[in-house]
Amino acid sequence: MNNKAISYHISHLLAKAQIDDLSVDESKEIEQWLNENEENKALYEAILEGKRRKERDAYVDALDLDKAWKRIETQTQLKAGRILRLKDWMGRIAVILLFGAILSAVYFMTRKTEVPQLAQQTVIEPGSSKATLKLSNGQIVQLEDADNKSFTEEDGTLIDNKEGELNYASSDNGEMILYNTVRVPIKGEYQMKLADGTQVWLNSDSEIKFPVQFNGENRKVWVKGEVYFDVNHKPDQPFIVEAKGNQVVVLGTQFNIEAYDDQKTMITTLVEGSVRLTNKRKSVVMKPNEQSIAKDDGSEIATKEIDARAYTLWKDGVFYFEEADLKTIMERMRRWYGIDVFYANQTVQNKRFSIELKRYDDFDRVLDILSRTNKLSFEIDDNTVLVKSK
Repeated sequence: MNNKAISYHISHLLAKAQIDDLSVDESKEIEQWLNENEENKALYEAILEGKRRKERDAYVDALDLDKAWKRIETQTQLKAGRILRLKDWMGRIAVILLFGAILSAVYFMTRKTEVPQLAQQTVIEPGSSKATLKLSNGQIVQLEDADNKSFTEEDGTLIDNKEGELNYASSDNGEMILYNTVRVPIKGEYQMKLADGTQVWLNSDSEIKFPVQFNGENRKVWVKGEVYFDVNHKPDQPFIVEAKGNQVVVLGTQFNIEAYDDQKTMITTLVEGSVRLTNKRKSVVMKPNEQSIAKDDGSEIATKEIDARAYTLWKDGVFYFEEADLKTIMERMRRWYGIDVFYANQTVQNKRFSIELKRYDDFDRVLDILSRTNKLSFEIDDNTVLVKSK
């Protein structure tokens, strides 16, 4: 049983313990869990003492009590038409409510090791220009380090790094093919120019693998996460981007690719020019202000007309969302501000908002804009954000 399963199961037993509804075997299980380590005992005592009650109350406030009541009402009717005793169904209602509160408490209390701060004292700062460069020999270089200003690869290629941008000098170095990888962490972004003159912007939690020099019949790179390309026009040497089993082939254009590992699709947004998107089964040619969504299983590529601006302003230091659901917005915030997001009510994720703000604003600016809609409220504890409906 993994840690999450243990928390879920123990939370249920703790809820039953509050109304003295444990069986003999369940009581033994609680006792065994308490004796496993001091952390479990401290957690149990904190629950009994009411610590982190605000988070637990927020969870309970978001419960759909009508739905819970109907569920209990249905369960109280036995097949033979008999009714459960008052004590039985009142106990079940209590367990449902306590279980939600205690499960929420376990989530918040087990994931924090530092003394919590008050919401108004918490300042969540935006990301910054930072990345790592993996050279062909395996050496890892921190690009934001002021001392790492220039490098020379094994084939003699000069690599210049300054003011948050990496530049590869073009050269004719024979048939030697060397690969580098640039990795941008959460709360980071970086820019670079490949040896062919193609400009690349990497968003948070993204990666690109590329040849130091493009000496073959094509220019192929591999990406993860979100990357924007302004490809240098070379008709005799197509530029190819591979991501999640898909290929984007271009001659000269500007486009955005979103291909995070934790998403089930790859999204290609074309700003100008023309690209051909191909997976295992299909191939589509895209026009400017079109967006294609390719499923990971290769079964489908769906294309629609969009305003490409909404999907590419991140590289210019702007967050722009037009009727985007809250889950999408907060996922962007998670990667850029390094936060964890917890929803008191899962349905709140589907609410839609249109907002535009500067990428380098503090996170409280984001919360202020969303709060002014009178649809949401937020609580912050360290880097954890609790989202609630109003």
